[in-house]
Amino acid sequence: MFKFFRSQIAYTVHEQPNPPADREERAERLKFVREGFSLFAFLLPPLWMLSHRLWLVFFFYLLVVGAINGGLTLFEISEHWRYYAMMALSLLVGFEADVLERWTLDRRGWRMIATVSGANYEECERRFFETWVPTVPMVSPSNFDKPGNFEAAGQAQPSPRDGDLIPPKRGWQSAGTSFPRWRRWQQS
Repeated sequence: MFKFFRSQIAYTVHEQPNPPADREERAERLKFVREGFSLFAFLLPPLWMLSHRLWLVFFFYLLVVGAINGGLTLFEISEHWRYYAMMALSLLVGFEADVLERWTLDRRGWRMIATVSGANYEECERRFFETWVPTVPMVSPSNFDKPGNFEAAGQAQPSPRDGDLIPPKRGWQSAGTSFPRWRRWQQS
């Protein structure tokens, strides 16, 4: 009956510039950014910026707050306008929190790899990993040394193993094991 009123949440998924070769490590380092209004960013903008490590955004926020306070003091405008100006700035930060976070990630070299929507965070995460896991190899062969480079690096030549196309790596797991982040939805 109330299924019509169920709201959807959307996330953008971002990956760091040089992702690890191991799919499990790569999955753990993905960043999900929620779309829409952020109540925490609206109520406490400086704490939200610092908790999300948005240093440049925080610096610009302090500049805007200083300009608002300086301008209102310079032109001797009454105090209640300061309240309205700060409320407008907080509303702007609350509505643009996702844009500010994506801009910072983009500036740091992260790339957006997907968008996903669902009823809650867990459903969005499950939907993303259901489509992402089959497209990503278990271990990327590009991060291994070429066969002739072992002597130059001072390492012994690895022994060939029957049936292995990719040599094992630290924390090697068979393809049938699940990742900690995905265990919740794989068992259901």
